[in-house]
Amino acid sequence: MLELLVGKWGRTMDGTGSPSLPEKQAFEHYAFEFRVRARNHNIIANLILIIIVSLFGLSVYIFLNAQEIDKSKPPISTYKELELARISQEKILELAKSELEGLKREQSVGARTISDILGAMVVVGQSNERLNLINKKEDLLEKYGYYSSINEAKSKEEIDSQIFSVSIMLKDLDNELKKANEMLAIGELTKTDVTQVERYKNQSDTDLKILKSEAESARSANDIEGKYKDTDTITLIRTSLIRFGGVGVVLFLISILVPIYKHNIKLSAYYLARSDAISINSSLGTKNLKELTNILTPNYLFEKEPNTPLNEIARAISSLQK
Repeated sequence: MLELLVGKWGRTMDGTGSPSLPEKQAFEHYAFEFRVRARNHNIIANLILIIIVSLFGLSVYIFLNAQEIDKSKPPISTYKELELARISQEKILELAKSELEGLKREQSVGARTISDILGAMVVVGQSNERLNLINKKEDLLEKYGYYSSINEAKSKEEIDSQIFSVSIMLKDLDNELKKANEMLAIGELTKTDVTQVERYKNQSDTDLKILKSEAESARSANDIEGKYKDTDTITLIRTSLIRFGGVGVVLFLISILVPIYKHNIKLSAYYLARSDAISINSSLGTKNLKELTNILTPNYLFEKEPNTPLNEIARAISSLQK
């Protein structure tokens, strides 16, 4: 196209050495077209550069946080153990509640004493406490990888679940004590029965205070040294594969994009130089448009398209087969 413009300019120059009006309009049109091409290639190059920088940041993140990406999980047996314990405890709690309801009905007809009711209430409270503890253990296992014995509460979260359960049982005993005092007033219960309810209530209150004291000094599940740590060979290999494999894939993509980025930058400079040369020629009427273009154009060679890693691999395979 440049040679065509040079030839046309040389044939239609008027006596003043400047392009005629039709030639100026043609030059302005060509300059605009070159400028549009330069802008488009520059936009593409900038987008590719953003992708390259993002991929580089991703590779750094993968390398530094491979262990977090492949967060170790406790053995499946631990999950199954907690699941079986939860299912069993749900059944026990259901039976305990059913037993308590039956005892209350029998008490209303005089077939059961307050001692039977209190014993059943304690069983319901303990079953509910154990179920809440198991549910909390499952939650901590999934969230932090923390686990401890089913019958043991070491973390603050586990103790808090026990506090919640004991608080519910204490509220039920308080209601039962109010009911016992009312029955005492009308002669349906003795003072000994009321004292027995008070004893159960005081015991639960003491348990609650002890748990609250333990919760104040307990550490969270995420900080306890008993947190699950899996350092076997398979885990180390898996983490290394994520770290180096992920970084390798990202760097491979970057190696593909970098030549494309360079090529678009070169094309942008190439077209912009020609646009400037045509604009200067249209304004000043220089006699050698081609020389002006060579001065404004960066010294880039475009004999071949940029190679990608796939091209290099194919070339290496071909050279080995020869």
